[in-house]
Amino acid sequence: MKFREPRAPCNQPVTVFLGDRRLPGTVVNISPSGARLAQVPGLLPGDRLRLDPGPGCPLCEAEVRWTSGPHAGLRFAKPLDARSIAVVRKAGSGCGPQRAAGWNLSLRELR
Repeated sequence: MKFREPRAPCNQPVTVFLGDRRLPGTVVNISPSGARLAQVPGLLPGDRLRLDPGPGCPLCEAEVRWTSGPHAGLRFAKPLDARSIAVVRKAGSGCGPQRAAGWNLSLRELR
């Protein structure tokens, strides 16, 4: 049995670039190899997209691995390091030192 990496909960608004479309979405959990994206209907497994968490945050390329309603599982093209994950989790509505304390630890992933 293959175990997946632990996912860190977050509630980060992102812009999803899919071809020439820009769509709003929310990353609800993240790990070095992937994330769960919510509130982006119309994605299909195999779609390649880019995520932009906001100014100064890392831009990442990903592939949609699964979908279920407005939720999608993503696999990053290049694994994120711990610092990039921390920046995305702390970003809130923007990146930078003014948002560094905004961790949302009240969210838990359902299994």
